[in-house]
Amino acid sequence: MEYYSALASSPLFKSDDMRHLREAISRMEITYETYAEAEVILQEGMVTQDVLLVASGEVLITAQGILLEKLGKSGSFAEALSVSRERSPFTATAKGDCVIAFIPSRELFSSDEFRTNLEGVIARKNTDLERQLAILRQRGTRDRFLAYLSLQAGIHHHKTFLIPLSKKELAETLSVDVGGLCIVIQKLKAEGIIAVEKNQYTLLR
Repeated sequence: MEYYSALASSPLFKSDDMRHLREAISRMEITYETYAEAEVILQEGMVTQDVLLVASGEVLITAQGILLEKLGKSGSFAEALSVSRERSPFTATAKGDCVIAFIPSRELFSSDEFRTNLEGVIARKNTDLERQLAILRQRGTRDRFLAYLSLQAGIHHHKTFLIPLSKKELAETLSVDVGGLCIVIQKLKAEGIIAVEKNQYTLLR
């Protein structure tokens, strides 16, 4: 299986029995589609019965101009939608060439282990969304950015961490102007509040 490693590395397929895992995945009716740069994978308003997983490349998840997630290999999306059959509130777009695995939700529900994994992923993503909404409730660019950095420090359990986003993508995540964000970053560096080395950020106080 060409994309087995991408599937096996996903929390959806977390298993204590790797030998059983390969066999279980090989029996699933998983299909693969290739997408080019900026091609839409899942459009807002669409319905899907599949969980979508990035087999290779990267995918951007956006809603109302806000970047919700940037997913790389083994990242998945539309988990809750595949169960609820509700219309998608977001759009998924290829960031460069990518391959997407379409995993029918019924395949995941056929195993107690995979069903538990799916429920765990959905719960975690609901928590992540609540955290992102809390950041967006902050009024200004400075407050949103500092709230975001504080969240990242908590997630990584360290004051120094990597943010794998360009300044443009970070601005879209915070729903702020990229120029204004760059000014805020420079001011926070000058005030000794943060240190920045490429995509590595450190909260100094």
